[in-house]
Order: sequence, then C-alpha cells, then structure tokens
Amino acid sequence: MLIECAFGARWGFHKFPPDPMDADAAREQRISWREPPPPERLLAPGSVVGDDIARAALSFDLGLPLKPQIEQAKRELAVEQRRRQRGQGLRLRSIANLADTLLREVRLLDAEAAGELPAALELPGFAAVLAGAMARRDGAYRELSWLPM
Repeated sequence: MLIECAFGARWGFHKFPPDPMDADAAREQRISWREPPPPERLLAPGSVVGDDIARAALSFDLGLPLKPQIEQAKRELAVEQRRRQRGQGLRLRSIANLADTLLREVRLLDAEAAGELPAALELPGFAAVLAGAMARRDGAYRELSWLPM
C-alpha cells in the first residue's frame, strides 16, 4: 500500500479506493484529485532593475526542480517583454533597431576626430550619445556580434 500511496501522491491523488478492481470509486467520491498548488510567480510585477526597463529580476526556489521553473520563467519573460514593448516603449536590441544610433555615434566620433565636437555637444541628447559612442569604440562594439540583424 505504501508504493500505491507514493505514486498516488505524485500524480495528485489523496484518497485511494479500497480495492483496485472497484470501478465505482471515482463516481462515489471515494477517490478524488488534489488541486495542484498555484504556480509561484518568478517575475515580480514591478521587477524593473534600477531604471533600466530592459532588465528584469527573477526568483527561483533552488529546493525545487529547476526545469519547470525555467520553463515558467521563459513564459513570464516573454509576456513581460511584450508588455514593456507596448506600454513602456522597450525596443529590442538588434542591428536594424540600432542603425540610427550607430550612425549617429560614428558621426560624433568623426566630429571628435575633426575637432568639431564642442559644436555638436550643444545639441540636446548628444552628450549621452557621445558617451555611448566612446564606450562602444573602447570595447563595447563586441556586443554587436551577438545581436540579431
């Protein structure tokens, strides 16, 4: 009987028929199903990391099997990604989406090399673009090879 209890508990049974040949056990409510526990949210609703809407924090219970948690996390992240794209203006990083920014960065680096940078810095938003251009020039360009076209 202990093996039957162990397998039954694994599949959600919490009552067992007195006789395996008893066909009416389910109809007479002598056997029933346990409700599965609700899945724990791995991604908190306000899980933006810092001010970066492109980053999210996840929580895993290492005392449970990881495979179902990772599958659940993939589903939650996909839903959250679409929600942030629609509601918060998240743009997926790809070469196509970065084309305008990359062109602007190259032009700023050219202006710096030509000595015309102070005039370009007076334009709004170019200080941040220049910082990004210099970071990309100094080694962050390596991430471009990982981005989809």
